[in-house]
Amino acid sequence: MASHDDWYETYISFDLETDGPVPGHYSILSIGMSVAGRQRAGRYTASPATQETFYATLKPTTGNFNAEAMAVNGLDRALLARSGLDPAEALERLTQWLAVVSAGTRPVLVAYPATFDWPFLAYYYRTYLDCDPPVPFTRVCDLRTLIVAAAHRQYYTPTAECLPAGLYPSRVHTHHALQDAIDQAELFSAVQLWRQRSAADPPSAEC
Repeated sequence: MASHDDWYETYISFDLETDGPVPGHYSILSIGMSVAGRQRAGRYTASPATQETFYATLKPTTGNFNAEAMAVNGLDRALLARSGLDPAEALERLTQWLAVVSAGTRPVLVAYPATFDWPFLAYYYRTYLDCDPPVPFTRVCDLRTLIVAAAHRQYYTPTAECLPAGLYPSRVHTHHALQDAIDQAELFSAVQLWRQRSAADPPSAEC
């Protein structure tokens, strides 16, 4: 059996925009993914976050929506009902894309926070393709938690103050699924590379 040092992993940032907070009752409206980088034998190499990406808009699947969520994402549900992809088609395209970008490696999904995005993705795969997602929940990384752990915090403080100056992106959070996935990919790579540089000298500054 191969050891963990032999694993070759592709880290893929993903972001969903939805019309509410609960899978099933509300719909995924857009999916964005970006390859952040790859890790082999414990060594992480960042990829250009705009190089390998996926984006799709989906038809709403229920009549329910949360006005606050729609104000945040800025999407037009009526337009998506006409021009968005059927969920099954969107997921089939996503599955094919994931297979291509992670060929020969173990894919790992990264989200901020994974606790929101992952349940929607899993629910959609089970509901519209009658299968589990191609990347299991055991290979989903929560970026908020990673930041707290990387900063050696003893309490949950997922903020920019946990990271060295300049490491946290200064761009405004757009709530466009692809752009947010790209931004998260860049942040994940920055954190991973910072962890590698500081492995022999863990940070001690407090938030």
